Amino acid sequence: METRDLTVVLCIHLTNGYIEGINNTIKVLKRDSFGIKNFQRLKHKIRKVVGA
Repeated sequence: METRDLTVVLCIHLTNGYIEGINNTIKVLKRDSFGIKNFQRLKHKIRKVVGA
């Protein structure tokens, strides 16, 4: 990580932690939903849990 990047994170407090959390939640849902034959059901389940 460059010094400039570190300065931005420390001063502005912007991270990608929120998006990483959503990605992790989707991955867990996909793993737990193994065997769902209808993609629309999986998509609905993801939107319901993530809130999108």
